[in-house]
Amino acid sequence: FNMGNTGSYTLKATLPTSLLVFSRWGSQEIEEFFLRGHHTLSETFGIKKSEFEFLIGKDLVDFRTMRFLFSEIFDTDKNNTVDKLEVMCAIILASKIANQEKIHYFFELFNFNNKGYLYESEITLLLLAITRGAYKVDQKYYPPPLAVITKLAKEALTNAAVDTTLSSLRKPELIIFALRNKDVLAFLETWRGHASQVLLRGGTRWEPLVMWRDRSFPCNHA
Repeated sequence: FNMGNTGSYTLKATLPTSLLVFSRWGSQEIEEFFLRGHHTLSETFGIKKSEFEFLIGKDLVDFRTMRFLFSEIFDTDKNNTVDKLEVMCAIILASKIANQEKIHYFFELFNFNNKGYLYESEITLLLLAITRGAYKVDQKYYPPPLAVITKLAKEALTNAAVDTTLSSLRKPELIIFALRNKDVLAFLETWRGHASQVLLRGGTRWEPLVMWRDRSFPCNHA
């Protein structure tokens, strides 16, 4: 199994020119982007051009690039509608924020009703949106079959520490799973900027697994 990456762990994601602007987005830009999509457009999952332009930010991306992104990158069905969650996952992946922070935003995108945990169905939707969004940006990330996605969602739930029924997963547990699963971590690493990579002997990349601390969760205060 891998997360749609058909090459080695050293293979890097290739961003189309129209998406390079997002590789420069840091925490502030992503937080504002997240708020536009998750709060202002909270009731919308299939978005039209005008909503897409609002989501991306008309003052951040020029008109021609905006239309190209909508029509040529994300609207693969050519029905003048794009999947908001796939768009948001793809742009978060392309950004320069840390892996742990990306996982934080992925979790919050599917933390419906702000309940603080994800069910298996929501973890499955999360993985589908990430892998499908990645494929629209870079076609070497062919989405895994649904059976593989389902298996991965069930594996994620084995990291549940509070829910002894293993039916729901909290954010810190999702972060632990993603950073300890070699395939998921390798997938995330292929999206990281070249400047942040540390090469060891044999070309192996290494990053200390310093947990991104979410202060909204009590277990981070232990």
